[in-house]
Amino acid sequence: MPTPTAHHKMIANLTAHLMEVTQAFNDRATQIGLPVRLDETQTIEHLKNGLDLQHYVNFWKHTQGVMRVAYIRTAVDCIYRLWKNDRIYGHVSAAWESSRMTSSLALQWAGPALYLLTGKKILPLLLMNNSSKARQRAELELFHFFQYYGKLALRRTIEPDSQNRHLDLVFDTYPSLNSYRSQVLPSTENSFAIPGLDQIDDPLHVSDSVRRKLLHLYKQTIGKGYHPLLVIRQGDEQKKRPAIGNNTTPAILRIFSWIGAEFGPQNEDFRVIGFSPPALADKDLLHIWQVKQVRDITSPQPTGKT
Repeated sequence: MPTPTAHHKMIANLTAHLMEVTQAFNDRATQIGLPVRLDETQTIEHLKNGLDLQHYVNFWKHTQGVMRVAYIRTAVDCIYRLWKNDRIYGHVSAAWESSRMTSSLALQWAGPALYLLTGKKILPLLLMNNSSKARQRAELELFHFFQYYGKLALRRTIEPDSQNRHLDLVFDTYPSLNSYRSQVLPSTENSFAIPGLDQIDDPLHVSDSVRRKLLHLYKQTIGKGYHPLLVIRQGDEQKKRPAIGNNTTPAILRIFSWIGAEFGPQNEDFRVIGFSPPALADKDLLHIWQVKQVRDITSPQPTGKT
């Protein structure tokens, strides 16, 4: 059991981190005009009263699910574009695989933020390699992310449109990642069969079974009243693959085109965001918005309870 001094330092470190997270989100939201803010007040109050400490037992053991300023800024930029931009596809250029992994987690905030602003039920779904190791790591990252930040409140700074006033009452009482997932999206992500990224990395040779799985995913989510947000997280192994034949189109754009063709050009009730190492050229951005992520060197990694 930690000594009183160690306990106080632990609470102080957690408080400082949560305040840094909310400040990073709110500063960027203010800069670009996103009318949503994070509020850490109740979460910190619970910690100071000795509540919810069990959610942070792994915070100093590893960095899985731990947010940094650059990752949060990237997510806020994406949320703003999802709100204001009617383009279906977005791209985040991030050279470091760790930043692609963590920034894609932060896109979970797109769900409650856009629900507050538009009333739409956005369902983020991660497309990644289908290996058991990759899946287990992604599940751990998501688990820790919700443990650390799931109770941070979200507040809108503008009045909702008249057609968006009928939000879930429990969620609207205390909007957060946790209340959004439990009240607005009662069906968890694990209830949907999601194709592996390695299964669609070469759209010219996708099997019929994978096509059926993707279409079923789309119809199932739309049928439940959700707007699927497909988050494609390319790893370094995709970056190293050579172009297919004479096709020099970036792999992420080939995947975008294939998904659009499979869902049908008449359907615009889904969104896709791809994370990949290279930035796209201007000629590729006619129908795609892009966010360029900078590397975060401002925040030290958690190193210990003192």
